[in-house]
Amino acid sequence: STSTVLEDVEIRETRADPDGEMGYGLDVFGGATVEMHGGIIDGNQRLGVMAVNPGTSVMLTDVQILNTRPDEEAEAGAGIQVWNSAELVATRCILDNNYWLGIHALQAADIHLEEVIIRNSRLGGILTDDGALSVLSSTIEDNQGFGLAQMGAGYTLLDDVVVRGTFPPTNFQPAQPALVAGVAVYGGQLIAVGCSLEQNSNVGMQVSG
Repeated sequence: STSTVLEDVEIRETRADPDGEMGYGLDVFGGATVEMHGGIIDGNQRLGVMAVNPGTSVMLTDVQILNTRPDEEAEAGAGIQVWNSAELVATRCILDNNYWLGIHALQAADIHLEEVIIRNSRLGGILTDDGALSVLSSTIEDNQGFGLAQMGAGYTLLDDVVVRGTFPPTNFQPAQPALVAGVAVYGGQLIAVGCSLEQNSNVGMQVSG
């Protein structure tokens, strides 16, 4: 399989193709492995980082993922998207001012975050469904909508995590259901240990069967 190591690399302002597709800063798929140490992924369109397919692995250390822009229809715009059984490990990373979500995990994604800051997203900090997510010693703050939402039969572990300052979306297009909570659990299992949910709008933690 293909393996790539990036040291202090900057990836900026990638744009979508004429059909409005792609635009990703870093696109990893087909079982490839990427390690990125230091560096900035800034101002790319639709996705800062994409990881997809079984066997695909992305490891980010001390990386900043910033200012991911939506497409021309004002859709997408996540800092990181992981799906279809791909793996992400992020340590001491900052995800700031990404248009839609900080991290979008779906279709059995496997994600481990440690000492990560996710802030200033316009729909939510982290959205996950039926995969496995562990978040350690991290801060999810000042996001619109929700800090973290688990929407499927997945498993989430939060250990020493602060979720704060979540507030209702303003001028977000296209319109989305108004989920406003620090943490929302709509399926699966979530375990939180030594966490703090503070100064969130509407609900600190919302759990629905």
